[in-house]
Amino acid sequence: MLQWANLLLILVPIALGDFGFDATTVFFLNLICLVPLSQLLSDATEQLVCNMSSASLGALINASLNNATEMIVTVSSLRAGLYGVVKSAMLGSILSNLLAVLGVTIMAVGFKYSKVVFRVQEPIFSCSLLLLGSMSFVFPTLFFYTNQMEAGSAVSISRAVSVVTALTYAAYVMVQMVQAARPHEHTSDEQDEQPEAMVTLSVALGLLGVVTVAVGMVSDALVGSIQAVEDSTTLTARFVGVILLPTAGNVQGALQGVVLARRGGTNVAIALAMSASTQVALLVLPFAVLAGWCMDKPMDLEFDLLEVCIMILAVLVAFSIVVDGRASWIHGYLLISSYATITILFWHV
Repeated sequence: MLQWANLLLILVPIALGDFGFDATTVFFLNLICLVPLSQLLSDATEQLVCNMSSASLGALINASLNNATEMIVTVSSLRAGLYGVVKSAMLGSILSNLLAVLGVTIMAVGFKYSKVVFRVQEPIFSCSLLLLGSMSFVFPTLFFYTNQMEAGSAVSISRAVSVVTALTYAAYVMVQMVQAARPHEHTSDEQDEQPEAMVTLSVALGLLGVVTVAVGMVSDALVGSIQAVEDSTTLTARFVGVILLPTAGNVQGALQGVVLARRGGTNVAIALAMSASTQVALLVLPFAVLAGWCMDKPMDLEFDLLEVCIMILAVLVAFSIVVDGRASWIHGYLLISSYATITILFWHV
Protein backbone atom coordinates (compact mmCIF):
# COMPACT_ATOMS: atom_id res chain seq x y z
CA MET A 1 0.00 0.00 0.00
CA LEU A 2 1.35 3.43 -0.96
CA GLN A 3 1.42 5.28 2.34
CA TRP A 4 2.08 8.71 0.86
CA ALA A 5 -0.97 8.40 -1.39
CA ASN A 6 -3.17 7.67 1.62
CA LEU A 7 -2.30 11.08 3.04
CA LEU A 8 -4.23 12.61 0.15
CA LEU A 9 -7.43 11.09 1.56
CA ILE A 10 -7.75 14.14 3.82
CA LEU A 11 -8.69 16.07 0.68
CA VAL A 12 -11.80 13.93 0.02
CA PRO A 13 -14.14 15.69 2.49
CA ILE A 14 -12.74 19.04 1.35
CA ALA A 15 -13.36 18.19 -2.30
CA LEU A 16 -16.90 16.98 -1.64
CA GLY A 17 -17.84 19.70 0.85
CA ASP A 18 -19.57 22.96 0.05
CA PHE A 19 -16.76 25.43 0.68
CA GLY A 20 -17.52 27.82 -2.15
CA PHE A 21 -14.57 26.82 -4.32
CA ASP A 22 -14.61 27.76 -7.99
CA ALA A 23 -15.10 25.04 -10.61
CA THR A 24 -11.38 24.78 -11.43
CA THR A 25 -10.43 24.19 -7.78
CA VAL A 26 -13.22 21.63 -7.38
CA PHE A 27 -12.04 19.82 -10.50
CA PHE A 28 -8.39 19.53 -9.45
CA LEU A 29 -9.26 18.63 -5.85
CA ASN A 30 -11.42 15.74 -7.01
CA LEU A 31 -8.83 14.76 -9.61
CA ILE A 32 -6.19 14.47 -6.88
CA CYS A 33 -8.62 12.50 -4.72
CA LEU A 34 -8.85 9.84 -7.44
CA VAL A 35 -5.20 8.91 -6.79
CA PRO A 36 -5.58 7.55 -3.21
CA LEU A 37 -9.10 6.26 -3.87
CA SER A 38 -7.89 4.26 -6.88
CA GLN A 39 -5.15 2.78 -4.70
CA LEU A 40 -7.61 1.92 -1.93
CA LEU A 41 -9.96 0.32 -4.45
CA SER A 42 -7.07 -1.78 -5.73
CA ASP A 43 -6.05 -2.74 -2.18
CA ALA A 44 -9.63 -3.69 -1.27
CA THR A 45 -9.91 -5.84 -4.40
CA GLU A 46 -6.59 -7.52 -3.61
CA GLN A 47 -7.67 -8.30 -0.06
CA LEU A 48 -10.99 -9.65 -1.31
CA VAL A 49 -9.16 -11.97 -3.72
CA CYS A 50 -6.77 -13.09 -0.94
CA ASN A 51 -9.76 -14.22 1.13
CA MET A 52 -11.14 -16.35 -1.71
CA SER A 53 -10.61 -20.09 -1.32
CA SER A 54 -11.00 -20.61 -5.07
CA ALA A 55 -8.16 -19.35 -7.27
CA SER A 56 -10.50 -19.29 -10.28
CA LEU A 57 -13.05 -17.13 -8.48
CA GLY A 58 -10.27 -14.85 -7.29
CA ALA A 59 -8.98 -14.43 -10.84
CA LEU A 60 -12.51 -13.59 -12.04
CA ILE A 61 -13.02 -10.95 -9.35
CA ASN A 62 -9.59 -9.44 -9.92
CA ALA A 63 -10.15 -9.23 -13.68
CA SER A 64 -13.61 -7.70 -13.23
CA LEU A 65 -12.72 -5.07 -10.62
CA ASN A 66 -9.24 -4.14 -11.82
CA ASN A 67 -10.63 -1.18 -13.78
CA ALA A 68 -13.38 -0.23 -11.36
CA THR A 69 -12.28 3.42 -11.17
CA GLU A 70 -12.49 3.89 -14.94
CA MET A 71 -15.90 2.22 -15.03
CA ILE A 72 -17.29 4.44 -12.27
CA VAL A 73 -15.99 7.59 -13.97
CA THR A 74 -17.51 6.30 -17.22
CA VAL A 75 -20.96 5.97 -15.66
CA SER A 76 -20.73 9.48 -14.20
CA SER A 77 -19.72 10.89 -17.61
CA LEU A 78 -22.53 9.05 -19.38
CA ARG A 79 -25.08 10.42 -16.92
CA ALA A 80 -23.79 13.91 -17.67
CA GLY A 81 -23.96 13.30 -21.41
CA LEU A 82 -20.20 13.78 -21.89
CA TYR A 83 -19.72 11.06 -24.50
CA GLY A 84 -16.59 12.72 -25.88
CA VAL A 85 -14.98 12.62 -22.44
CA VAL A 86 -15.81 8.90 -22.15
CA LYS A 87 -14.12 8.11 -25.47
CA SER A 88 -11.12 10.30 -24.68
CA ALA A 89 -10.73 8.69 -21.25
CA MET A 90 -10.80 5.20 -22.77
CA LEU A 91 -8.13 6.11 -25.30
CA GLY A 92 -6.09 7.94 -22.67
CA SER A 93 -6.19 5.03 -20.23
CA ILE A 94 -4.90 2.62 -22.90
CA LEU A 95 -2.11 4.99 -23.93
CA SER A 96 -1.18 5.79 -20.34
CA ASN A 97 -0.70 2.13 -19.42
CA LEU A 98 0.83 1.09 -22.72
CA LEU A 99 3.35 3.93 -23.03
CA ALA A 100 3.78 5.79 -19.73
CA VAL A 101 3.38 2.99 -17.16
CA LEU A 102 5.26 0.42 -19.25
CA GLY A 103 7.97 2.97 -20.05
CA VAL A 104 8.48 3.96 -16.41
CA THR A 105 8.63 0.29 -15.41
CA ILE A 106 11.30 -0.56 -18.00
CA MET A 107 13.32 2.55 -17.15
CA ALA A 108 13.21 1.78 -13.43
CA VAL A 109 14.65 -1.72 -13.84
CA GLY A 110 16.94 -0.53 -16.67
CA PHE A 111 18.69 1.91 -14.35
CA LYS A 112 19.30 -0.90 -11.87
CA TYR A 113 20.47 -3.50 -14.37
CA SER A 114 22.29 -3.01 -17.67
CA LYS A 115 19.76 -5.14 -19.52
CA VAL A 116 16.12 -6.02 -18.82
CA VAL A 117 15.17 -9.62 -19.63
CA PHE A 118 11.57 -10.80 -19.36
CA ARG A 119 9.19 -13.46 -20.62
CA VAL A 120 7.60 -12.48 -23.94
CA GLN A 121 4.56 -14.77 -23.98
CA GLU A 122 2.24 -12.60 -21.89
CA PRO A 123 3.23 -9.21 -23.38
CA ILE A 124 2.85 -10.50 -26.95
CA PHE A 125 -0.50 -12.09 -26.10
CA SER A 126 -1.60 -8.79 -24.56
CA CYS A 127 -0.55 -6.94 -27.74
CA SER A 128 -2.59 -9.37 -29.82
CA LEU A 129 -5.62 -8.84 -27.59
CA LEU A 130 -5.04 -5.09 -27.68
CA LEU A 131 -5.00 -5.08 -31.47
CA LEU A 132 -8.20 -7.11 -31.41
CA GLY A 133 -9.73 -4.65 -28.92
CA SER A 134 -8.62 -1.74 -31.10
CA MET A 135 -10.54 -3.25 -33.99
CA SER A 136 -13.73 -2.79 -31.97
CA PHE A 137 -13.53 0.99 -32.47
CA VAL A 138 -11.09 1.40 -35.36
CA PHE A 139 -13.23 -0.54 -37.84
CA PRO A 140 -16.52 1.14 -36.82
CA THR A 141 -14.83 4.56 -37.00
CA LEU A 142 -13.53 3.93 -40.52
CA PHE A 143 -16.90 2.50 -41.51
CA PHE A 144 -18.74 5.57 -40.25
CA TYR A 145 -16.33 7.88 -42.06
CA THR A 146 -16.64 6.08 -45.41
CA ASN A 147 -20.38 5.44 -45.42
CA GLN A 148 -23.42 7.64 -45.11
CA MET A 149 -25.24 6.39 -42.05
CA GLU A 150 -28.87 6.87 -41.09
CA ALA A 151 -29.65 8.49 -37.77
CA GLY A 152 -29.12 5.99 -34.96
CA SER A 153 -27.28 3.45 -37.13
CA ALA A 154 -23.90 4.26 -35.59
CA VAL A 155 -25.24 3.59 -32.12
CA SER A 156 -26.84 0.29 -33.17
CA ILE A 157 -23.65 -0.93 -34.86
CA SER A 158 -21.56 0.13 -31.86
CA ARG A 159 -23.79 -1.81 -29.49
CA ALA A 160 -23.57 -4.97 -31.60
CA VAL A 161 -19.77 -4.67 -31.84
CA SER A 162 -19.55 -4.09 -28.08
CA VAL A 163 -21.46 -7.30 -27.40
CA VAL A 164 -18.95 -9.25 -29.53
CA THR A 165 -16.02 -7.54 -27.77
CA ALA A 166 -17.50 -8.28 -24.33
CA LEU A 167 -17.84 -11.95 -25.25
CA THR A 168 -14.19 -11.94 -26.34
CA TYR A 169 -13.22 -10.54 -22.94
CA ALA A 170 -15.33 -13.24 -21.25
CA ALA A 171 -13.33 -15.88 -23.14
CA TYR A 172 -10.11 -14.16 -22.05
CA VAL A 173 -11.24 -14.23 -18.41
CA MET A 174 -12.08 -17.93 -18.70
CA VAL A 175 -8.52 -18.59 -19.84
CA GLN A 176 -7.20 -16.63 -16.85
CA MET A 177 -9.44 -18.61 -14.47
CA VAL A 178 -8.20 -21.92 -15.87
CA GLN A 179 -4.59 -20.83 -15.58
CA ALA A 180 -5.14 -19.58 -12.02
CA ALA A 181 -6.54 -22.95 -11.00
CA ARG A 182 -3.42 -24.78 -12.21
CA PRO A 183 -0.28 -25.16 -10.06
CA HIS A 184 2.27 -22.46 -10.88
CA GLU A 185 5.73 -23.31 -12.07
CA HIS A 186 8.39 -20.96 -10.68
CA THR A 187 11.69 -20.16 -12.28
CA SER A 188 14.89 -19.97 -10.29
CA ASP A 189 15.49 -16.28 -11.01
CA GLU A 190 12.08 -14.94 -10.17
CA GLN A 191 9.33 -16.02 -7.78
CA ASP A 192 5.74 -14.83 -7.83
CA GLU A 193 4.90 -12.87 -4.72
CA GLN A 194 1.60 -14.05 -3.32
CA PRO A 195 0.03 -11.33 -1.15
CA GLU A 196 -1.39 -12.41 2.17
CA ALA A 197 -4.80 -11.48 3.51
CA MET A 198 -4.43 -8.67 6.04
CA VAL A 199 -8.16 -8.31 6.81
CA THR A 200 -11.15 -10.62 6.92
CA LEU A 201 -13.55 -11.15 4.04
CA SER A 202 -16.27 -9.01 5.63
CA VAL A 203 -13.86 -6.13 6.22
CA ALA A 204 -12.61 -6.36 2.63
CA LEU A 205 -16.18 -6.29 1.30
CA GLY A 206 -17.04 -3.34 3.55
CA LEU A 207 -13.95 -1.41 2.47
CA LEU A 208 -14.70 -2.15 -1.18
CA GLY A 209 -18.25 -0.86 -0.78
CA VAL A 210 -17.24 2.34 1.04
CA VAL A 211 -14.46 3.17 -1.40
CA THR A 212 -16.71 2.49 -4.39
CA VAL A 213 -19.28 4.95 -3.05
CA ALA A 214 -16.53 7.52 -2.42
CA VAL A 215 -15.15 7.08 -5.95
CA GLY A 216 -18.67 7.53 -7.32
CA MET A 217 -19.17 10.79 -5.40
CA VAL A 218 -15.77 12.13 -6.43
CA SER A 219 -16.42 11.14 -10.05
CA ASP A 220 -19.77 12.94 -10.10
CA ALA A 221 -18.18 16.12 -8.72
CA LEU A 222 -15.26 15.81 -11.13
CA VAL A 223 -17.41 15.29 -14.21
CA GLY A 224 -19.80 18.03 -13.14
CA SER A 225 -17.00 20.60 -13.17
CA ILE A 226 -15.42 19.68 -16.53
CA GLN A 227 -17.59 21.99 -18.61
CA ALA A 228 -16.96 24.95 -16.30
CA VAL A 229 -13.21 24.25 -16.38
CA GLU A 230 -13.26 24.16 -20.18
CA ASP A 231 -15.07 27.51 -20.25
CA SER A 232 -12.82 29.27 -17.73
CA THR A 233 -9.37 27.83 -18.59
CA THR A 234 -7.32 26.77 -21.60
CA LEU A 235 -7.96 23.11 -20.76
CA THR A 236 -10.22 21.24 -23.16
CA ALA A 237 -12.50 18.32 -22.36
CA ARG A 238 -10.44 16.25 -24.78
CA PHE A 239 -7.18 16.95 -22.93
CA VAL A 240 -8.89 16.22 -19.62
CA GLY A 241 -10.12 12.88 -20.92
CA VAL A 242 -6.99 11.71 -22.72
CA ILE A 243 -4.34 12.97 -20.28
CA LEU A 244 -5.55 14.16 -16.86
CA LEU A 245 -8.13 11.51 -15.92
CA PRO A 246 -5.93 8.51 -16.90
CA THR A 247 -2.93 10.06 -15.15
CA ALA A 248 -4.82 10.31 -11.86
CA GLY A 249 -6.13 6.77 -12.20
CA ASN A 250 -2.82 5.18 -13.23
CA VAL A 251 -0.33 6.85 -10.87
CA GLN A 252 -0.59 3.95 -8.44
CA GLY A 253 -0.14 1.46 -11.28
CA ALA A 254 3.06 3.15 -12.41
CA LEU A 255 4.50 3.22 -8.89
CA GLN A 256 3.49 -0.39 -8.31
CA GLY A 257 5.28 -1.36 -11.51
CA VAL A 258 8.44 0.45 -10.43
CA VAL A 259 8.45 -1.23 -7.02
CA LEU A 260 7.81 -4.68 -8.47
CA ALA A 261 10.43 -4.29 -11.20
CA ARG A 262 13.18 -3.09 -8.86
CA ARG A 263 12.44 -5.98 -6.49
CA GLY A 264 13.01 -8.47 -9.31
CA GLY A 265 9.40 -8.89 -10.43
CA THR A 266 10.01 -7.60 -13.95
CA ASN A 267 7.77 -10.20 -15.60
CA VAL A 268 4.85 -9.36 -13.34
CA ALA A 269 5.32 -5.59 -13.67
CA ILE A 270 5.40 -5.65 -17.47
CA ALA A 271 2.47 -8.06 -17.63
CA LEU A 272 0.41 -5.78 -15.36
CA ALA A 273 1.01 -2.72 -17.55
CA MET A 274 0.13 -4.59 -20.73
CA SER A 275 -2.93 -6.34 -19.30
CA ALA A 276 -4.28 -3.05 -17.91
CA SER A 277 -4.43 -1.63 -21.44
CA THR A 278 -6.01 -4.83 -22.72
CA GLN A 279 -8.75 -4.72 -20.09
CA VAL A 280 -9.68 -1.15 -21.01
CA ALA A 281 -10.01 -2.05 -24.70
CA LEU A 282 -11.85 -5.33 -24.17
CA LEU A 283 -13.88 -4.55 -21.03
CA VAL A 284 -14.24 -0.88 -20.15
CA LEU A 285 -14.89 0.37 -23.69
CA PRO A 286 -17.71 -2.09 -24.47
CA PHE A 287 -18.96 -1.54 -20.93
CA ALA A 288 -19.30 2.17 -21.72
CA VAL A 289 -21.41 1.47 -24.81
CA LEU A 290 -23.56 -1.18 -23.15
CA ALA A 291 -24.01 0.91 -20.00
CA GLY A 292 -25.12 3.78 -22.23
CA TRP A 293 -27.59 1.38 -23.84
CA CYS A 294 -29.03 0.49 -20.43
CA MET A 295 -29.21 4.19 -19.50
CA ASP A 296 -30.74 5.09 -22.90
CA LYS A 297 -27.67 7.18 -23.78
CA PRO A 298 -26.47 7.27 -27.42
CA MET A 299 -22.88 6.24 -26.71
CA ASP A 300 -21.13 4.95 -29.84
CA LEU A 301 -17.68 3.87 -31.06
CA GLU A 302 -17.11 6.68 -33.53
CA PHE A 303 -13.68 8.07 -32.68
CA ASP A 304 -11.61 10.73 -34.37
CA LEU A 305 -9.22 9.61 -37.12
CA LEU A 306 -6.30 11.15 -35.20
CA GLU A 307 -7.17 9.04 -32.18
CA VAL A 308 -7.38 5.90 -34.32
CA CYS A 309 -3.94 6.51 -35.85
CA ILE A 310 -2.37 7.25 -32.45
CA MET A 311 -3.86 4.07 -30.99
CA ILE A 312 -2.58 1.77 -33.73
CA LEU A 313 0.90 3.32 -33.72
CA ALA A 314 1.12 3.09 -29.92
CA VAL A 315 0.35 -0.64 -29.99
CA LEU A 316 2.93 -1.20 -32.72
CA VAL A 317 5.59 0.76 -30.81
CA ALA A 318 4.93 -1.22 -27.62
CA PHE A 319 4.98 -4.49 -29.56
CA SER A 320 8.32 -3.65 -31.18
CA ILE A 321 9.88 -3.14 -27.74
CA VAL A 322 8.57 -6.26 -25.95
CA VAL A 323 8.73 -8.70 -28.87
CA ASP A 324 12.27 -10.02 -28.19
CA GLY A 325 12.06 -10.12 -24.38
CA ARG A 326 15.03 -7.80 -23.94
CA ALA A 327 15.17 -4.07 -23.25
CA SER A 328 17.18 -1.35 -21.57
CA TRP A 329 16.40 2.00 -20.02
CA ILE A 330 16.47 3.70 -23.43
CA HIS A 331 13.51 1.58 -24.56
CA GLY A 332 11.54 2.81 -21.58
CA TYR A 333 12.54 6.36 -22.41
CA LEU A 334 11.29 5.91 -25.98
CA LEU A 335 7.89 4.87 -24.68
CA ILE A 336 7.73 7.83 -22.30
CA SER A 337 8.81 10.27 -25.02
CA SER A 338 6.06 8.89 -27.26
CA TYR A 339 3.51 9.59 -24.53
CA ALA A 340 4.95 13.09 -24.02
CA THR A 341 4.52 13.77 -27.75
CA ILE A 342 0.88 12.66 -27.57
CA THR A 343 0.36 14.91 -24.54
CA ILE A 344 1.68 17.92 -26.48
CA LEU A 345 -0.57 17.12 -29.43
CA PHE A 346 -3.73 16.91 -27.32
CA TRP A 347 -2.82 20.09 -25.44
CA HIS A 348 -3.08 21.94 -28.75
CA VAL A 349 -6.03 20.05 -30.24
